[in-house]
Amino acid sequence: MRRRDFIRGLGVLALSCALIGEASAVCNKKPHKELKAVMQKPDTGTKKQEKESEPVQPKRGDLPPKYVLLALDITGSTRLVKEQNEQACIRIIRSLKPGDCLNIIFVTEATFSNPEQLLVIFRMPLNVGMGGTDLRRKQTQAINQFKKIMQEMPSERGSTSLVDGISLFSQILQEQDMPRKVLVLISDLREERRDFNIETISQKGSQILSQLKGDGLIPNLGNIEVYCLGIATTGLTPQKYQRLRNFWTGFWQLTGCRLISMDVGYNREID
Repeated sequence: MRRRDFIRGLGVLALSCALIGEASAVCNKKPHKELKAVMQKPDTGTKKQEKESEPVQPKRGDLPPKYVLLALDITGSTRLVKEQNEQACIRIIRSLKPGDCLNIIFVTEATFSNPEQLLVIFRMPLNVGMGGTDLRRKQTQAINQFKKIMQEMPSERGSTSLVDGISLFSQILQEQDMPRKVLVLISDLREERRDFNIETISQKGSQILSQLKGDGLIPNLGNIEVYCLGIATTGLTPQKYQRLRNFWTGFWQLTGCRLISMDVGYNREID
């Protein structure tokens, strides 16, 4: 019995040593490549997706060159702010970036049927020159041409033809092949037509918009950036001004444009 127990004990001891040796080999073995990768680098897929879903705000330097149609209201209702309007135009010209194009057109009593605009389309150089001298030279050339035209402009002008004029602006902008198209309208927005004016807009602005839409007189300004500057409040009550503003906000929405601003002032930067 003792001999049998001794032999059985030796068998158990041998089995235990074998198991210990195998376990030691497993522990010393290098982990599988995929397992090692998981151990070293935790899964960041969720964080990556969250990062990609965040909206990217373009920097100024990333914006492509633009075609700027600068529409200046020179009708009788703007005579009291003539100097401010002209200075606003000059600031916009000074803000043009390399590769930008500028076209200046005037809002008159016959904006669509008898357009008045500078004959020269000013294109800013892509190479600004040493210290920006070439870019400033082109900006100054455009400013001098603009000032010359304004000096020759008649002091007394008629009423404002704005809605028809915006149809013309739309045609000009849609024909351009530049990546960005911008309409800058410097006007008090006081339309004067036979069928509607500031008074009728104040009374039934929504009906007028429906009529314009039904008559096919809402221009297409899809993907065009629109800045409205110099919306005068002179002579208007707060209620009448708000109705005027509501009318034009509705108008711009119908055109499909990207309305950037409707400002009483002139300090908005045109990127």
